[in-house]
Amino acid sequence: MIEKLFLSFVYDLMKNLGADFFGKPKEAKSKDVLTLGFDLSTLLEITSDDNFLEEIKNALNVLSEDSTINPKRSVLLEVFVNYLNEIIIPLYDKISVRFYVASVEEKKALLEKLFSDNSLCFKMVRNFFSRSTGEEIQKLFGEIVKKGFVNSKTIIIQSAHECLASLKNEIRSHYGKDYFLIFQVNTSLLGGMLIYKDGVIQDSSWLGKISALKNFRRER
Repeated sequence: MIEKLFLSFVYDLMKNLGADFFGKPKEAKSKDVLTLGFDLSTLLEITSDDNFLEEIKNALNVLSEDSTINPKRSVLLEVFVNYLNEIIIPLYDKISVRFYVASVEEKKALLEKLFSDNSLCFKMVRNFFSRSTGEEIQKLFGEIVKKGFVNSKTIIIQSAHECLASLKNEIRSHYGKDYFLIFQVNTSLLGGMLIYKDGVIQDSSWLGKISALKNFRRER
């Protein structure tokens, strides 16, 4: 699934940028990458069509199961992760936990509304989300992010009630690309949040950071 989702993204990317993108002057390419609404800056490191094809091969190798043995930086995979972080995940955060107990028809209706673009990547996302659990979706995202940014860490945030999408977005923005965040509802909690970094529960200084973000949200 990871490889298929990545290739659908590459297809959409080149459809939007045009087949002649890598033959353009750097100034023209710089203007083009600003039109798609997410961070494409590392794409400028690819200087030719041949280099682009090599980057696709490199990205697929990184995404393969054995790539964790000797992880290698992939420029194109970094672009893909930026797309997930800035376009796909903010939409995913709007999905309520009630989604996973809804009927197939209700799921499809919600996904069509959220992921309304008719791009190939959005079609792949809608299909995957409609037949997957929340854990499976977050696991897929986590694997892609970790392979796209080798040094990224995972943070699990458990709360007694479901966090609002706006709060999730603020927390993700706070931690940036160094961390991949997973939000879970833990009904056994009386209130507040538990935060785990790479499986280890964090001290109150980490809880304070989240509280500060929550207070910032209320003050606005």
